Amino acid sequence: MTAFEWAKTETPTEPPAEFYCKTSDVWQGRFTKVAPLLIKQGVDHKFAALITAVIGELGDNCFAHNSPNWIDLPGCWFQWAVDAGELQCIIADRGRGIFSSLKRVRPELHTDSEALLVALTERVSGRAPEKRGNGLKFAVDALHSIAVGSVLLQSGTARMGAELPLDQSRIEAYIGVAEMPLRGVYCELHIQMKYEN
Repeated sequence: MTAFEWAKTETPTEPPAEFYCKTSDVWQGRFTKVAPLLIKQGVDHKFAALITAVIGELGDNCFAHNSPNWIDLPGCWFQWAVDAGELQCIIADRGRGIFSSLKRVRPELHTDSEALLVALTERVSGRAPEKRGNGLKFAVDALHSIAVGSVLLQSGTARMGAELPLDQSRIEAYIGVAEMPLRGVYCELHIQMKYEN
């Protein structure tokens, strides 16, 4: 089973143990190893910090917007590897999704696509009035400065797919309606690594 299949299936099943972060503690323990491992492989320090900031925001969101009220299965699927100089990273959860998270603080939102656009273009939090996290707009800003790669982000029926670097003026054009809706949020990154000279 792939992470995408896991996120869209009606009946929850636990992901493979190597990818399953059931609690925030497990997620943090695995996430904190990413930057040191990238640097050990010769990835530029600033580039490694940028990449891990994006991954951290995506993973932290899984828990910040769902705990303790998970719909069915708590935690996230976290899978990453570097192959032939390309980072491949998948983070997915079976939580309430971006629309449900933002609807409470932005009641004018009516669709998954509207909610995804707001999440990607405005500094807004489903945890308002709490000032938490950097928001998905931070990830968009960071992905704007990465030269080669791609990003796929889906929540509910809203799907954003784009080649990097992201053109911040075209975020709405990147968003479409997915063929298959899914629970929670699914993100897949492919990023060409930048190595130390």
